[in-house]
Amino acid sequence: MASSNPGREPGDSLSQNIKMVCDIARCVVSPPTTPHPPTTIEAVTVPATNQSEDPPTTVQADGLSATVETGNGLATTEAENPPATNQPETPPPAPKPTEVEIIGTSWVLVDGDGPTGPVVVTNEVVVTLNFDADSLNGDSGCNRYMGSYSRDRGSLTIGAVAGTRKACVGQAMPTETAYLAAITEVDTIAATDNELLLSGPQSKLRFKPANR
Repeated sequence: MASSNPGREPGDSLSQNIKMVCDIARCVVSPPTTPHPPTTIEAVTVPATNQSEDPPTTVQADGLSATVETGNGLATTEAENPPATNQPETPPPAPKPTEVEIIGTSWVLVDGDGPTGPVVVTNEVVVTLNFDADSLNGDSGCNRYMGSYSRDRGSLTIGAVAGTRKACVGQAMPTETAYLAAITEVDTIAATDNELLLSGPQSKLRFKPANR
């Protein structure tokens, strides 16, 4: 069948019709796009890195240093000193007096007190004390005296005391009376190189070695 509009190609009529429709609808017709050929993506395989995990870390501490063992070797780290504390140092206890053997030393009374009063000694009135294995003796200020004793560490027991009966004048007799009353009451003994101390409920007699 022949076209009703000679001299026009069929495509021209179609284009005009589309234009008329689009003029009415106010649309824009884009020319057909040429399809792109499909894109081929090649997969690239990345080789895995053979990384071994580090072995566990070992720490050895000695004093103020520490040795750390890792997979790469050894490393020594010095530890910091701990902070100093401001605590006062406790002084060492005072040494206790050393007990000495009382036998073989002649002891001279320095001062004393007893149940009847003080025991007064002077350059002329001297009181002494000597210990043997189980007996004692000495000068009581006027007369010589002697007696028995027993000792158990710091405990001292003195038995009956006897003496000569010479009469003396001045301070000698009061000193002798006070001393004999005191020494028969003592029950405690403490001896060091420089001092001998006898004490009781009402008595205290302090001696020193005769040669010092």
